[in-house]
Amino acid sequence: MSQQTSVHMLMKTIFFYAMPAFALAMIGLVYFAYLPAFYSVRFAESLGILGAVIIGTRILDAVLDPVVGRLSDRGFLSFGRYRRKQFIPFGAVLLGIGFVAVSIPDVFIGSDNPGVFFAIWSIVLFTGWTFFAVPYEALGAELSFDYHERSKIFGYRDGAIALGTLSAVICVEVLKRTGNESHAFFWFAFIALGILFIATTGIAFFVKEIVGFQKIATDTPGFFAPLKNKAFRSILIAFTLSGFGAALPATLLLFYVRYVLGADYGGYYLGLYLLCCVTGFPLWVTLCRSIEKRRAWVYATLVNSGAFLFTLLLGAGDFIAFAVIVIISGLGFAGTQLYPSSMQADVIDLEESRTGIRQEGAFVGLWSVSRKCAAALGAGIALSLLGLSGFNPKLAVQPEAALSMLSILYAGVPALCALGSLLALFTYPISRAEHVAISNESGRRWSQGITVRNGGIE
Repeated sequence: MSQQTSVHMLMKTIFFYAMPAFALAMIGLVYFAYLPAFYSVRFAESLGILGAVIIGTRILDAVLDPVVGRLSDRGFLSFGRYRRKQFIPFGAVLLGIGFVAVSIPDVFIGSDNPGVFFAIWSIVLFTGWTFFAVPYEALGAELSFDYHERSKIFGYRDGAIALGTLSAVICVEVLKRTGNESHAFFWFAFIALGILFIATTGIAFFVKEIVGFQKIATDTPGFFAPLKNKAFRSILIAFTLSGFGAALPATLLLFYVRYVLGADYGGYYLGLYLLCCVTGFPLWVTLCRSIEKRRAWVYATLVNSGAFLFTLLLGAGDFIAFAVIVIISGLGFAGTQLYPSSMQADVIDLEESRTGIRQEGAFVGLWSVSRKCAAALGAGIALSLLGLSGFNPKLAVQPEAALSMLSILYAGVPALCALGSLLALFTYPISRAEHVAISNESGRRWSQGITVRNGGIE
C-alpha cells in the first residue's frame, strides 16, 4: 500500500485487535507452564508422557494451519464481506471448551487415564486455537501497510500477549492462595473463558476487514508457495529457532527456580519477566523508527539471550542475580516478539508486489505451523529429556544429573538457538527504502479496490 493511502489507526481499532492476543496468552501460559506440573503431581503422570502428548497434539494441530490460512484467503464461506472473521467465533467455541475441560480434570475423571484425557482435550483446544489464531493474525497484516504503523500495531498486540501472560501468572498465584491448585485452575478456566468471549465480540464488531481482496484471493497458490520467497524463509528460520529456544525456559522455569535456586518463587520471577517485557515494547517500537527492523531484532536477541546465558553460572540462593538477569532478558524479549510479525507483513507486501496476489492466510498458516512445532517440540523435548535424566517433581532433592540437565535445557540450548536465529537473519533483504518502493507498487494495484477510513482500511 502506498504512503498516500496509509493512515494512523484509531486506538480503538488497535485495542480491540490486540485484545484476543491477551486472552490467548492467558490460556497458553497456563497450559504450557502450569498444567504439565499439575498433572504430574495430581495424577502422578509421567513427564515423558505429558511431553509426548504436547508434541503429538501440537504437531497434529499444526497440520491444520496452512489449510485454515488458505481458506481464510479464499473466503471459504460467503458471509458478506467477512473472510477471516467468520472463522474466529467457531475457533473460540472449540478453544474455550477444550481449555475448560483440560483445566478441571477432577470434574471429569478420577485417577484413571489422565494422559488420555489430557491428549483428547488438548486436541480440541488446539484445533479451536488454529481456527481462531490463524485468521486473526492474517487480519493483523492487513490493518496497515505503513512500515512503521504496522510495527505499532504488532507492538500493541504483542504487548497484550505479554500483559495477558503476566495477568495469568498473577491470577493463578492469587487463586492458589485461596485454595488448592485444582480450585485455582477451575476458577481460572472460567475467567479466561469470559475474557475470550469479550475479545471475540470486540474483534467481530470493532475491527473491520478489507473489501477488495476477495477477487484476487480466490486464485491463491499452493500451501507451501510462501516458502519460495527468500525473505520469508530467512525470517521463518530465525523465528522457528527463536521460538524453540524460548519454549524451553517457559516450560522449565518453575522447576529451575525450585530445584536449582532453591525457592518456590517461580511465579514471581515469571511475573517480573513479563512486566519487563510489557515495559520493553514501547522502547523497541521507538527504536524501530531509527534503525532497520532486522538490526533491531538482532539487538533484541543479543539483549535477551546474552543476559539469560549467565543463568548457567547460578546456583542455590542466587536470587538477586537471577532477578537482574530476568529484568534485562525480559526487556530484550519484547523486541524478539515484536519484529518478526512486522517483518512478516513486509514480506507479504513484497510477495504481492511480485505476483499480484495477497495471501496473508497462507503466510500466517506456515508461520503458525512454525510457532506451534517450535513450542511443542521445545516443551515436549524439555520435559522428556528431564524425565529421562531422573528428574522427579515429588523428590525434595533431585539427582545431580537431573539438575545439570535442567540447567542445560533452561539456558544452554536457548543460547544456541539464539545464535542460529542471528545467522538466519543476515540473509533478510527488505530495507525501509525497499519497502517504500514495494508499497508504492502495491498502492497502484489496489488504489481502485480499497477504501481508507479513519478507523482503518475497509
